[in-house]
Amino acid sequence: MTKIQNYIFSASRWLVLFSVLGLILRRGLFKPYTLQPFEIIIILASILFLFIVFKKKLFSHIGPVWIWFLGVIALLLLLGFVNSFFIFGIDSSILAPSSKDFFLLTTVFLGFYLTAIYGEDPTFRKRIFYFLSGAILFTPFIFFPQHAFTAGVMTDGFQFIGWQNNPTIFGLFVLIPFIICVEQTFRQKRWLAKTPYWIGAILLYSLILWSSSRGIWFASILAVGFLSFYYIFKIYLPHSLLRNISTVAVLLFFSFLSSFLILSSPVKIMVLDRVFPIISNYTARPEIFKELSLNESFIIMRSKEKNLPEVPYQNRKLIFSQALGLLVKHPYGIGPEYFRITPHSIFDGEKGPTTAHNTFLQAGLSGGFLLIIVYVLLWIKIWQTLMRTQRDQEWLWLSASLLGIFFVSMLGDFLFYVPAIWILMGLVVAKGKTPPMDKIAS
Repeated sequence: MTKIQNYIFSASRWLVLFSVLGLILRRGLFKPYTLQPFEIIIILASILFLFIVFKKKLFSHIGPVWIWFLGVIALLLLLGFVNSFFIFGIDSSILAPSSKDFFLLTTVFLGFYLTAIYGEDPTFRKRIFYFLSGAILFTPFIFFPQHAFTAGVMTDGFQFIGWQNNPTIFGLFVLIPFIICVEQTFRQKRWLAKTPYWIGAILLYSLILWSSSRGIWFASILAVGFLSFYYIFKIYLPHSLLRNISTVAVLLFFSFLSSFLILSSPVKIMVLDRVFPIISNYTARPEIFKELSLNESFIIMRSKEKNLPEVPYQNRKLIFSQALGLLVKHPYGIGPEYFRITPHSIFDGEKGPTTAHNTFLQAGLSGGFLLIIVYVLLWIKIWQTLMRTQRDQEWLWLSASLLGIFFVSMLGDFLFYVPAIWILMGLVVAKGKTPPMDKIAS
C-alpha cells in the first residue's frame, strides 16, 4: 500500500475502535434514535475501508463461510418481511421500524466484518476489549445513587440502565469488563496486584445487580464458574486442589456478598424483590416502589406488602408458548417486526404486545425455521473456531463472555440489536488464525 493508503487503513481501524467505545451511549443523543455513535462511526470506518479493499483484497482474509452466514441471515430476514407483506399487507407502522431493523442489521454486520479483518492484529483485539469496558465509568453511582435519577441512568423502579435502552442490554455491557476483572483477579499471583481487579469486579457486579436483569445475574455467575473451573483445574497447582477450591469459594462468596451490601437501601430492596417475586412485586409498580423505598427500610416495606396489589412479572412460559405457536403457524417467518403485527402479536398477560424474549425464537419469527437453523450453525461455528485457537488470556475473555451471552440469548431478543455480540464474534473469527496451544500463555 502507498503511504496515503496506510494512513486510511490506520484511520479506519481507529474508527472501528471508537465505534466500539461509542456503544456506551445507545439512546438519546441523536434523533432518530437509531442513528447513534456506533452506527455513525462504523459507517465512516466502512467508507474509508472501501478505498483500500479492492487493492488489498481483504475480503479473502475473513473466509467465505462467514460471508455466507451474513448473507443468508440477511436474505432470510428479507424473505420473512416479504412473506409478511403478502400475508398481512404492510403500512407505515411496520415499514418504518422494519427499515430501521435492516439498517441496524447492516451496521452490526459491518462491525463484525471490520473487526474480523482488523482483528488479525493481537493488539487491535486487546484494544477492542478495553474499549468495551466503558461501563466502569458508571461505578461512582454506586456510592452516589442520589445522582442516578438526575443523570438519567436509572428508571423509576430503581433499575440501572446507564445510557442503554433497557436493563438487560446494560447488563450485557457490564458483563465484558466484569469478566476481564474476574480473570485478572485469578491470574495475578500477588494480592497487591489482585486487589484493584478484585475491587473492580465487585463494583461491576454491583452494577449488574442494580440492572435488575436476572438473566445477566446468572450469566455472570456462569462466566465466573467457567473461569473458576479453568483456573482451579488447569492452571493452579493440582496437589493443592482442595485448598484452591476452598479459597476460590470463599473469595467468590464474599465478593458477591460485598457487591450486594454496598448498594443503597432502595436498590437492595429491588434486588431482593427480583429474587423473591412471590413475596412481593414492588418493582412491577414503580410509582408505589419509589414512594415507599425512598425513606423506609426493607423490613418496614415487608410489613406493608399486604397492602400492595400483586402485579406479575414477565410470564416467559406464556410468552414462549405463544411465540412457538406463531412460529408454527408461519414457518417462513413474518419479518423482524413480527411483534407489531396484529392480531398475531405475542401478549404478556394484561401488559399487551411484547417480543419473543428469546433470540432463537426471534430469529424464527423473523426469518422462519431456516433462520433458526442458520443462527444455531453460526454459534456452533463460532465455538468450533474458538476451541481451535490459542488458549491464552484473550481466549478466556472471549469464552466466558460468549458463554454468558449465549445463556442470556435464551431470555432476550439480541439478533441484531446488540452490536457488542457481533463484535465479539468478529474477534473469534480474527483469532481463528492463531495456532492452538494447550495451556494459557504466562
